[in-house]
Amino acid sequence: MQLTPRELAEKLVDVYLAWLQSADRDAGWHGQHIIGRLIDFKGDLPGTSGYMPDDGMIREVRFLRTPHALLNEAKALIGEMDRRQRDAVLLSVLCKRRVRIVKDVEVPMSLFHIADAAGVNPNTFRTRIKRGWEWLEKELENSHLLAA
Repeated sequence: MQLTPRELAEKLVDVYLAWLQSADRDAGWHGQHIIGRLIDFKGDLPGTSGYMPDDGMIREVRFLRTPHALLNEAKALIGEMDRRQRDAVLLSVLCKRRVRIVKDVEVPMSLFHIADAAGVNPNTFRTRIKRGWEWLEKELENSHLLAA
């Protein structure tokens, strides 16, 4: 089944956002660093636990993943977008499933609330989202990715 330009654009945005939020970008940063240990122990580093540095590195490998097959295309295309349109598209997708708490009740984020949090007029924000998706679709209309 062949994707439409809009479906492919949505897929690339999802791949891009997944990459931005992925844990593999944090691999190697899960343990306590030397400065933190110096602070905790007031300047005196504790003795070794017997844990070898290679063991820690091997443990951190579990946070690494093979990048999505479309990641390079997603980064290249989304990187070419107008910054304001890109930010609006990414925020709208990212916040689509978010909620805010109002009087202990979860309320879905609306476009108004997302625009407000971004410091943009809601009508301007809506226009940026629309133009961003239109730009992505136009760029993908004759893309080799649609033929794949």
